[in-house]
Amino acid sequence: NSLNKSCGQVATDNEYVSIPFISQSFGKDLKWLLEREDSVVVKYIHLFLHFYLCFSISQTIANLDPRKYKQAISEPIKMYYILATERSSESRAVVVDGWNKYINKETEEKLFGRIQALDIINGMLGGNIGLYNDVYNEMQKIDFSSEVKSMLEQVLSDYQKDKRKQLKSRENAKFQFPDEIDTTVNSYGDFIEKLAKLCTTLQSKEYESKMKIRINNIMKIRLLSTRRGREVLNLDDEMLFFLMAMISKGKRMKLEDLYNGFIKYGIVFDFETKNAIENFLIKLNLLERKSDSGEAQYVTVVL
Repeated sequence: NSLNKSCGQVATDNEYVSIPFISQSFGKDLKWLLEREDSVVVKYIHLFLHFYLCFSISQTIANLDPRKYKQAISEPIKMYYILATERSSESRAVVVDGWNKYINKETEEKLFGRIQALDIINGMLGGNIGLYNDVYNEMQKIDFSSEVKSMLEQVLSDYQKDKRKQLKSRENAKFQFPDEIDTTVNSYGDFIEKLAKLCTTLQSKEYESKMKIRINNIMKIRLLSTRRGREVLNLDDEMLFFLMAMISKGKRMKLEDLYNGFIKYGIVFDFETKNAIENFLIKLNLLERKSDSGEAQYVTVVL
C-alpha cells in the first residue's frame, strides 16, 4: 500500500507493457506496409505480424533478467541468424552467439518465475510499469524508508511461507524444496533479486516445459529451427526478401547499409551468411555487383 500510494498509479484493463524501440519501429513499419497496394498488404501482412511477434518475444525474454535491473533497454540485443538453406556447425556464430546464448535451458526454466516476480512488482506499484529496469527506476522515486523496508520484507516472507505451503499441499507432488532464504532487504535491488529467486526456485516443474513449448510453437513456425540438437535462428527466402524490402523501404541502398538496417532489429550475419545473401540477391538480379574499382554494392528490393 505504501508503494501504491506513493506512486499514485492505477492499472487499467487496457494497459500492456512493450519495449519502446519495438513499439516505435512497429508503428513506422506498419504505416509503410499499409501504404502499399492492397494486394501487397494481403500478401505480406502475415509475415510482418509474425516477424514482430517473434522479435518481441525474443527481445523480451533475453532482457528478462532480474540481475540486470540497473541496465536500461535502449536497443535490441544482437543475435546471429543464418539462411534456412545454410548448414550450421558448432563453431558458427549462429550457434555460439545466437538464440542459445540468450534463450537457453536456464533462461527457459526460470522464465515463468521471472515473469511472476515482475508481475508482483508491477502490481505493487499499481500499474503495468514495465520490465525489471523500469520497475527499479520507478521504485527509486520512493524513499527507502524503514516502513517500506519492513513492507518489502513482509512480502518476501509471506510469499516464501505461502508458496511452500501450497506446494506441500499438492497431492503426489514431487518437489525438491530449496533452503529457505533470508528475507532481509537493504535496497530495492535486494528485493527484486530475492523475489525473483523465490519465484524461480519455488516454481512448479510443469511450468518449465509449458513455457518452452509455447515459445517454440511460435518461433518455429518460421524463424527458429533445431540443428543437431541446437536451436538456430534462420530466415527463409520469403522472410529475407520481405525484411530487406521493409528495411530499405523499396529504395536503392548500399548493401552494407542494409546489413546495418538488420541490426536495428537485433539481426546480425556472419561472413558466410552475408555471402549467401549476396548470392540470393544476384540470383534475383537485385544486386548491382561491385566494380573493379572497388565501389560499394547496391541493392533494390521492391514488394
